[in-house]
Amino acid sequence: MNKAAYPYRFPEQFKRLRKALALSQAALAERLGLDQTLLSKWEVDKRRPSLESAMNICRLAGVSLDWPHLRPR
Repeated sequence: MNKAAYPYRFPEQFKRLRKALALSQAALAERLGLDQTLLSKWEVDKRRPSLESAMNICRLAGVSLDWPHLRPR
């Protein structure tokens, strides 16, 4: 797979989704049962969420698990 054609988009998509939900990092972290510092690291691509965390984000937001890879409209 060509990395340039399919860049890793989770950090920017996650931040966009969090803002669309009108939640601060702290508020979303509380809802997910996680530390706010962890969410901050996700947004700057210093860490990536576990599959369990990704699934919990999707459930909370009502989106499918492939949402970070969708092209913006």
